Amino acid sequence: MTHSTQPDDSTQDTPADGRASGGARWTSLRVRLVADDSLIRAEVGPADLTYDEAHALVQAELDVLPGAEVLAEQWRDVAVGEAVYTPTSEGMALWALVEHDGNPVPAADVWLEEYAERIRATGMPVQVARVVETPEEL
Repeated sequence: MTHSTQPDDSTQDTPADGRASGGARWTSLRVRLVADDSLIRAEVGPADLTYDEAHALVQAELDVLPGAEVLAEQWRDVAVGEAVYTPTSEGMALWALVEHDGNPVPAADVWLEEYAERIRATGMPVQVARVVETPEEL
């Protein structure tokens, strides 16, 4: 499993559903690191997206987010890498794409723990809030 915004170009889309054969699926992550409580919180996007759909979902969000013009431009450039970051009044916000095998939550948990380890390496003792699935309709 990879945690990258770079699609696997070796996998072809199926004509029927636009999904890559072999089950390559993507989701988006919207992550907040709140400095006051050193807690990383994340929202996981829809589960069954192609890379392009997941990328477009984040792009649409950043395009309308006040003050995020630079982030939106960075996100447009696929070569940027895993995520785009911005400081906030609470700490840090970031957006990323995660490839998964059908259930985005375990993949999101792995990505978030790896992110937390990078933050901990700077000396900040952060924790990751548990990612839970929520029903699409209540």
